[in-house]
Amino acid sequence: MYVITRKNSLTQKAKQGGVIPLAIRITKNLRSTFRYVGHYIEIKEWDEINLSVKKTHPNYQHLNSLLTTQLSEVNKALIVLQSEHKDASANQIKKDIYHSDSNSTFFELAEEHLNDLGSLEKFNRLACDKA
Repeated sequence: MYVITRKNSLTQKAKQGGVIPLAIRITKNLRSTFRYVGHYIEIKEWDEINLSVKKTHPNYQHLNSLLTTQLSEVNKALIVLQSEHKDASANQIKKDIYHSDSNSTFFELAEEHLNDLGSLEKFNRLACDKA
């Protein structure tokens, strides 16, 4: 049985200032793994009942949208894994879902990053990163 929920991380993970990371929890056979979204909120800004960011946070709509989008992506990937009859642990599911199959080298990724900076016209950052 798979359980995928959006969840604020445990309070043991709280940083200084009382902020906690937003995460998606993947659970299988009572084993959990977390995929962190990359944003932090204060504990009082998390709605434990609705599993969403409260309206008191200035960017609550964007954060809730981000959580919903990532949660739906995880669910889609899990459906694909289940249709292929892959029986995997929670960590293996996380790796299959979040790690791409491409074996890009550092230089390929760096070139892609530089191209992105050029297309976004961030020339100062491009000059610094090109070095």
